[in-house]
Amino acid sequence: MVNEAILIKTKKEISKFILDNGMSNIVSIYGIGSIAKKKDNVGDIDLNIFLDNCDYDSIVQINSLKLYLKEKLEKDIDFNIIDMSIVRDNLLESDIFPHKNRHSLFLYELSILDCLIYGEPLLDGIKFDKEDLKKECVKLTLTLVQRLNKEMLTKMSDRTPINGRKFSKYAIEFAMISRGIKNPYFLSSSEVTNVLQVIPEISEYSELMEDILNCKTIPLRDSYNFIRHVSLILKADYIKEFSK
Repeated sequence: MVNEAILIKTKKEISKFILDNGMSNIVSIYGIGSIAKKKDNVGDIDLNIFLDNCDYDSIVQINSLKLYLKEKLEKDIDFNIIDMSIVRDNLLESDIFPHKNRHSLFLYELSILDCLIYGEPLLDGIKFDKEDLKKECVKLTLTLVQRLNKEMLTKMSDRTPINGRKFSKYAIEFAMISRGIKNPYFLSSSEVTNVLQVIPEISEYSELMEDILNCKTIPLRDSYNFIRHVSLILKADYIKEFSK
């Protein structure tokens, strides 16, 4: 499962490009997703750049870095840009941070994985309120259902079952976090029993979860029903705890 070769090469090529091109406005680069989890099957590379002077010319230069990495690493590259003014104004943990919630617990995952690829460590000391995390996990799991609805009804494609499996894994992660597990990002199929100890209500899906955590393609019907089932569980948790 663990393969650091692509991570090491990514660090090397990024440092080389920045040095060769005299880029002084990149403060930090963090990895997220499969590269941060050191998976063997890294489909694409997700990188988060904390950038000074986040103007048009800087973004053009970042695009040159993207094209360079795509050639050297032979992987698609996906960048998120985080303006350092947000960090310096102490807004990184605020509700107006533009990447905070997105389709996943972006800042939480970035902090927990702590995959610093280049530059200064900026995520030390970030704290997350337990109740805020629970509420966000409910909302995001419900949103997964809506995203799959939208895809099935407007842009159904060969990727839809793949996205269904991916969303199913997100649903497991959100449910684990909601119920107090700090880091669910390294779950494997051998840990389904551990998942069921935290979320016993999904025991009927134990075999399906093995396939989900093994990144196997599963029938869209199964992934849809699984995600919806998890969303209803978390919604019930929310109603019980927060709507008194």
